[in-house]
Amino acid sequence: MTILLPEEIILERNSHVNLLLLTLSCSPGSTETEIIEFQKKMHTNKLLRLVKLLQTGCQRSSCSPVTEPMAQTSREFDLVQSLNIPCMIKDKVDLEKLSIKLTNQIIATANRTGLNIVVSAGFDTNEDPGQALQSIKNSKVRIIYAGFYPGPGRRVLCKAYHLGLVRPKYVWVGPGWFTTRYWWRNPEGGEVVVGKSRCNDTIMDSMAEGYFSTDPLAKSQSPDPTISGMTTNEWIEAYDNFRNSESYSKYKGGIKFATFTYDATWAVAVALNNSIPRLAEMNKTLQDFQYNDKVFLNIFKNEMAKVSFLGVSGPLAFTNTGDRLGITVIKRIQNLEEITVALYYDQGTRVIWNNSIQFKWGTPGDKVPIDFPEIRPEKEAVPLFLYVFMVILTSAGIILALSLLVFNYYYRENRIMKLTSPNINNAIIFGSIFCYLSVIFLGMDSETLGIHYRSFMTTACWIQVWLLLLGFMLGFSALFAKTWRLYVIFTNKTGKSKIIKDKQLYAFIAIIVTIGIAILVAQAAIDPIYLEERNLSAIPYKNGDLIVIPVSMNCLTRNSVIWQVIMLGPNGILLAYGLLLAWRTRNISITAANDSKYIGFAIYNVTIFSGTAVLVGFTILQIKYNRVADANSNAGEMTTFGNETLEEKINRLQLVVEEKDKNIKKLETELSKLSADKCELQNKPVEQVKNMLDSYLNDIGAVKYSSSFRLLAVGEQN
Repeated sequence: MTILLPEEIILERNSHVNLLLLTLSCSPGSTETEIIEFQKKMHTNKLLRLVKLLQTGCQRSSCSPVTEPMAQTSREFDLVQSLNIPCMIKDKVDLEKLSIKLTNQIIATANRTGLNIVVSAGFDTNEDPGQALQSIKNSKVRIIYAGFYPGPGRRVLCKAYHLGLVRPKYVWVGPGWFTTRYWWRNPEGGEVVVGKSRCNDTIMDSMAEGYFSTDPLAKSQSPDPTISGMTTNEWIEAYDNFRNSESYSKYKGGIKFATFTYDATWAVAVALNNSIPRLAEMNKTLQDFQYNDKVFLNIFKNEMAKVSFLGVSGPLAFTNTGDRLGITVIKRIQNLEEITVALYYDQGTRVIWNNSIQFKWGTPGDKVPIDFPEIRPEKEAVPLFLYVFMVILTSAGIILALSLLVFNYYYRENRIMKLTSPNINNAIIFGSIFCYLSVIFLGMDSETLGIHYRSFMTTACWIQVWLLLLGFMLGFSALFAKTWRLYVIFTNKTGKSKIIKDKQLYAFIAIIVTIGIAILVAQAAIDPIYLEERNLSAIPYKNGDLIVIPVSMNCLTRNSVIWQVIMLGPNGILLAYGLLLAWRTRNISITAANDSKYIGFAIYNVTIFSGTAVLVGFTILQIKYNRVADANSNAGEMTTFGNETLEEKINRLQLVVEEKDKNIKKLETELSKLSADKCELQNKPVEQVKNMLDSYLNDIGAVKYSSSFRLLAVGEQN
C-alpha cells in the first residue's frame, strides 16, 4: 500500500507543511513496524511531525488487519487521524475481536429507522459458517446483511446455497469495496469448498446474482471545481500523469482510494489553516506545536469537525462523532455485472435513484421479494355453511317446540290432555327451547358473524352455559316430576286417595332449577368464564411465503374441570332418579299418563350422545393442545439467543427502542470497564477474564464471537 501525498501545502501567513511519502507493504505483520519507524522519523522534525496522515488503500482483502494497527499506534502520538469511509466507522475498538458492540449499534440504529434486526450470527475466520446461516434460516427472515472479506464471503455464499438461502427468496446485502471483478469465484480456479459442500462457478454466479452492496463514492459526480480549483475529471487526468511520470512510476496506487487520500490531505490542511487564528489568540503558532500540548490537540479536533468543502471524492464534512458525511453508492450485481442503483447523500439523507435500471428479481411477475413470510393468524371457527345448517335444524326444533306449546295450550281442557299435566308439559317445552338456543350460541363466533368484539364472544359463552344447564335441568325435572306424581299415586298402599297438585310439582322443579342457578352464580362470582385464545402449530403456504397460525378460541375458567364436575353431578343424580322412577312405573297401564318409556328413551339418548360428545370433545382438545405444544416447539427452533418460547421471543422483539439502547449502553459500559488501564481484572489470568466476560454476555442474552464477520437477518416479524 502506498500513501501518496502532495509534496507541499501552502497555508496562510506563508506557513508551509511538508508531507512525507509512506509506502506500506499492506501486510499485518510488517505494517506495524513500518508505521513505528515512520513515527520515529517524524519526531526528528518538529515541523514535519505536525501532520501525519495515515490513509489506507490496500488492493486486497487485508484492510482491517492493516488499518487496525495504524489506529492503535497513531493514538499514542495524539494524532488527528483522517478516515475516508463515510457511514462505516464510528468508534475505536480494542484489539480483542468483539463484534457485539458494532452489532448492537447496528441494531439500535436500525430500530430508530424502522428496521428490525431479527437475528444476528457470526463465525470465526476459519470456521464453517453453516451454524450461523442455519440460525438465519430458522428465523424465516429473507434479507441478509453480511459483513465479510471476499474469502470468507465465498464460503458463506457456497454454504448458503446448500442450505437453500438463494434468490429470489432471499436477498443478500454486503460490502461493495471488493476490487476483483468476479470476487465470488475461486481466484485460483476450481470449486469453492466448505467442509463437504462444494460450489462451482455456475453455483457461485447464481448466488452473486442480485447481490446488493454499498461503497463510498470515490469520484465526485459534480461538474463544479473542487477545493483545489480543479474539477474531478481534471484532477484524475493530473493524477494519472503524475503516476505515469518517470520519477514516480513505481507508485501505482489505485484511483479508488487516491481521491480519499487527496481530500483527507485537504481536510487536514483546512483544519490547520483555520487553527492559525485561534492559536494566535493564545500567542501561539503552528511551529510551537508539541505532542504533549492538549491545547493544540483540542483546537485541531474542533477545527477538523467544522471542515466542509467539495472534494474530488464528493462533498466532505464530518458528524459530531467524527464520521465523514459523504456519498454512498448503492450497487447491485445483475447479469453478473455491477450496476449503480442509487446514490445516498449523508448530508440531508437524500437518495438519488437510477431510474434507468430494470430490476430483475426472478420472482413471479418480477415482484419485489418479501422481507419476511406473511404471518396470518386465523381464528378457528365453525364453517359458515355448517353453522347455518345447524341453525336451521335448531330453528326447526324451536318451531316444533313452539307448535307443541300452542297445541298444548289450545287443548289444555281436553280430558286426555289433562292426564298428561299440560302445565308441566309447558315447562318441558321451555327447557327444550333453552337447549336449542344454546346450540346457536355454542357455534357462534365473531369471525363467522363478522363481529369483532371480544366482549360479545365472552357474553355468548355465558349465555350458552346458562341456557344449556338451566334448559336441561328444567326439562328433565319437569319430566321426572310428572312421573313422580304417577309413581306416588299408583304405589299408594293405604287405600286412601292421594292428590298431588301441580303446585307441588312446581316446587320440585323450582328446587332443581334453583340448584342450577346457584351453581352458575357461584361460578360467576368465584371463577368467571373468559375467552382463551391459543396459537396452534403454524401451517406454511405458497412455498413458505405465507404462514398461517390457527388460533383456537375456547370458553374456559381457571378451574374448568372442577366446575364441570359440579354441574354434571346434580344432573347425573337427577337422571339416575328419573331412571329409577321410569323403572318403577313401567307397568302402569294408563298410557296417556305413563312417560316411563319416553323417559328411558330420553335418558338413553342423553347418555349415548352426551358421552360421545364428551369423548370427541376431549379428543379434539387433546389434538389442539398437541398443536399448541408443537407451535411452542417450533418457535424454540426460531430463537436467536438461548431457548425461548414464542411468547418470550415476541416480547423480546417488541422491546421499545429506548430499552434496547439502554441494554446496549450497559454492555458498552461493562466492556469499557474491562479495558480500563486500572481495571481490577488486569492482574487476573487471561482465561479467567475471558470466562467472566463470556458469563456476563450470556447473562444479558448476547453472543461473543472471535471474529468481525457478521450476518444480520433484517425484516419485519409480524
